[in-house]
Parts: sequence; structure tokens; C-alpha cells
Amino acid sequence: MSKLARTLIAMKKLAPEIRLSALYTGTPRDFVAIAREAGAGIVSPKLALVTPEQVRAAHQAGLQVVPWTANTPAQWDRLIAAGVDAIISDDPAALLAHLRAKGLH
Repeated sequence: MSKLARTLIAMKKLAPEIRLSALYTGTPRDFVAIAREAGAGIVSPKLALVTPEQVRAAHQAGLQVVPWTANTPAQWDRLIAAGVDAIISDDPAALLAHLRAKGLH
């Protein structure tokens, strides 16, 4: 079990009402396995690890996918096409403008 997973499991015991997100970077792994290991309802993989197949599998397992850190329109569009639930960005104002221009929010 990773240090992150231990921390999230301990947090869940202290405050089970708080939604937890398992941040992940490294070699590609199954998003569902990452979230289950950490006891999290959200998996937050590094941008490069996101695929439509991984997002679909996570959604089928009842998980949300919130990748990090996407900062360009091309990255945002790739994540939107993959079906992610939210996007972590260093430029949220530009991301919001981009989403609005596409009719998304």
C-alpha cells in the first residue's frame, strides 16, 4: 500500500463525509485499482495517463476522474473527449472561458 493510500484511508476514518481523491503519477495503472486501494471516490491521474477506456471503466465503477494539470486548449479538448468529470488547471479562468465557448460548464 502506498503512503498516499495510507493517508487517505486514515483521513476517511477521521472524517468519512469528506470526498477523497487519489492523485496518481507513475507507470500506467488501472484507475479503479488506484481509487480502491486508497478508499477514494475520485481518481486524479496525471494528464498523460488519461484514456477514454480508463475513464469509462472508472465511471462504470462509480468513480469520478479529475486529471491534473492541463493548461492548454488541446489538453482540455483531449480530456473533454475522454469524458473526464473535471479538470485541474493552473489557469482556471482560461479553462472556464474555453468550456463556455464550447457550450460546456
